[in-house]
Amino acid sequence: MNLSAFASAAVVSVSSNSGVETWLAPAVAGLGALLAAGAALYVARATNRREHEGWLREKRREAYVTFMTATRDAYDVIELRGRRVSAPRMDTDYEPKDDPEVLGLKADIDQELGAVKRALDVLTIVGPPEMESRARTVVARLNLDRGYYSPDGHSNRRKDKDRVLARAEETQNIAFLDGLRAAYANAAFDDEVYRAAFHNHRLAPFWDAFAADARKIIGKRARRGEQRTRP
Repeated sequence: MNLSAFASAAVVSVSSNSGVETWLAPAVAGLGALLAAGAALYVARATNRREHEGWLREKRREAYVTFMTATRDAYDVIELRGRRVSAPRMDTDYEPKDDPEVLGLKADIDQELGAVKRALDVLTIVGPPEMESRARTVVARLNLDRGYYSPDGHSNRRKDKDRVLARAEETQNIAFLDGLRAAYANAAFDDEVYRAAFHNHRLAPFWDAFAADARKIIGKRARRGEQRTRP
């Protein structure tokens, strides 16, 4: 029996009982109406909450996919084109200056990284904070690849110790950070150790960790919504 029916039954019961004051019937009816209104408000709020969670889950899904796409596109430009452009220019004294191919590559990389930044901004808004943190590790690793595959990166990596190690810390990967620290440990920069660190800790595992956390966040919200809608 719902609350309105309960209230109506109570009114009839009270009205038919000659031993109860007649003023009690309106009071019971009013109480029933109040309870019914409260129940309707609760149902409306629960419905709004489910709708909001469904909307947020979809926005998060879109943000995560956009971020993954943007970072992969940026990596393709940085790694594939960067490797091709850098190969004939890997002299330690190389400076890009007015090299049109290098300048074109840098402009394209900047454009792709701009898309990554915009995707990260949206992801930061829809959250949650742990996904923002995970996304920033991907961006930090991507920025390190930018320097690694840059045509002038071979000469600059010796000068950019502080920047490289700071970005490596942002990846939250201790093994990767230790590898880069080892390359800078001696007065003479160890290029082989530096290269090994990048080879052993590629960007793919950072992507995989982000994707795994994204599935957990979206799946967890979906399961909660299903549980609430069960009869």
